[in-house]
Amino acid sequence: MTDRTIARLAQAFHIRVKSMRIVKSGVYRLETEGGRAYALKHMRYPVRRILWMDRTLRRVRKNGFAGICWRDPRQIGGKPLFVRLRGKKATYILTPWIQGRQPSPDSSDDLRACAAALARFHLAGRRAAIPRQGALDLTGRWPAILKARLSLIRKYVSKAKTAGNGNELDVWLRKNGDDLLGRGEQALGLLERSPYRRLCRVSSRSRVLCHGDSGPKNFVFTGDDPKLIDFETLRLDLRAYDLYRLIRLACKHRGWSFAAAKAVLEGYGGVSKLEPGELRLVLAWLLFPNKAYKILSRSGKTNAKGRRALTDELRSAAAADLRLPSFLREWDDYAREGGKT
Repeated sequence: MTDRTIARLAQAFHIRVKSMRIVKSGVYRLETEGGRAYALKHMRYPVRRILWMDRTLRRVRKNGFAGICWRDPRQIGGKPLFVRLRGKKATYILTPWIQGRQPSPDSSDDLRACAAALARFHLAGRRAAIPRQGALDLTGRWPAILKARLSLIRKYVSKAKTAGNGNELDVWLRKNGDDLLGRGEQALGLLERSPYRRLCRVSSRSRVLCHGDSGPKNFVFTGDDPKLIDFETLRLDLRAYDLYRLIRLACKHRGWSFAAAKAVLEGYGGVSKLEPGELRLVLAWLLFPNKAYKILSRSGKTNAKGRRALTDELRSAAAADLRLPSFLREWDDYAREGGKT
């Protein structure tokens, strides 16, 4: 996007840009002549979904959770909600740029603070009378989602087994595919034996809000308290999914050290008590080979060079998960003890 286009978008948000830099594809950091900083984001969602995000997050703020990075219509840059340039379909939003530091997955104190903030976010969402119109609602859909993902993995494993010598990807899948399928079946079995349906019925009545991508990178510390950022994945879903995201990404960084998971569970449980069935839901997601699914879902669109790169990704993911069985045993011990620290 050209500087001129960014200036036009900024003008539509009633700010004047002094400088800008690209953060990542579709995201720009803007600084105004008055020294304020903002994030300009390309939103690849229907307008009705953006309207739902806005209504929901403003209600969450009114219900006691101020730690969100979202527009304030009373502030400069807070109006309008989104902008489209004339003749263009692309939709952009503007949010404040929070100055601070990202949490360190190596710090148990940081992880406890992030988990506590996540719990407060969930509690405020329960009080907020969240609207349903325009929402992405995944309540009750986990079995179908995981079955579809397992079906894709099974397709590629079956193809590899009948492909003769095949390519590097086929060779890797012939050796490791049954392990992936076993993890997937185990996760689905755990989900079927869990109180998932009951929790979904309760969630459907109270409309539980879920961030959807609650890893450490989507928290920013300003002083002692972390704030949540990047709400593109905001949805209605069980809070266990947000816990899974925070635990997986923190633990993966620390070589599947259970201390990271324990810090998250301590921080969350200190604000909002978790029931044992919710720990089983988190465990089901941790068991499922989601990384392998994401890699294989891209394999149909690649050439031979691309498939070699995907095979390297699968090897790397498998190496990163070598300590997962030990982690899961510690998880089981923790759950049997009732989450006592």
